Amino acid sequence: MFVENTTARATLALLTLLVAACRSTPTPVAADFRGIHAPPGDKAELYLLRPAFNELAHADVPMFDVDATTSVALAFGAYAELELAPGDHRLVVRPGLHGADIWNGEFGFSVAAGQTYFLAVWNGVDFAATAPQFVPIPGRLPFLFPMRPIGFTKNTALRMELVNQDDALPVLRQSRYTAPAAAATSK
Repeated sequence: MFVENTTARATLALLTLLVAACRSTPTPVAADFRGIHAPPGDKAELYLLRPAFNELAHADVPMFDVDATTSVALAFGAYAELELAPGDHRLVVRPGLHGADIWNGEFGFSVAAGQTYFLAVWNGVDFAATAPQFVPIPGRLPFLFPMRPIGFTKNTALRMELVNQDDALPVLRQSRYTAPAAAATSK
């Protein structure tokens, strides 16, 4: 009897450690905001930001491609500055290496010469309150293993929104700069 209880306790302890190891917390962002820059008269300035307020999928580093000519990988709490020609543009977001599928989306927008824009991109999150679901674990001392907790958070949608400068500044001041690069072209 002692062996069975010890085995069950050891199994439960191991499962608890595994669940705890799967949860990670984001590393605090080392902010290095460089200020707002006025665009040259014939261009528009776009600040592309990934706010650090939603910790779900914080380890993902999705790719952001603007007009298939400029690309930037934005980590949790990062931003990039882009100079754009006036007119219509398309932002395509895709998962980075080992990233979640939630980072798939497109956003169309227009800019005018001499104007500054702020585009925030983040995951929409819902909390689902559900009844626990258990699966029996066979053995001499049966116990139930929780397959789904009582409540959990999940990604629900990719959110992209043009925001005003007053809303963007507090986020930018807590963000780190990422330099854009030329987008890779596929043949």
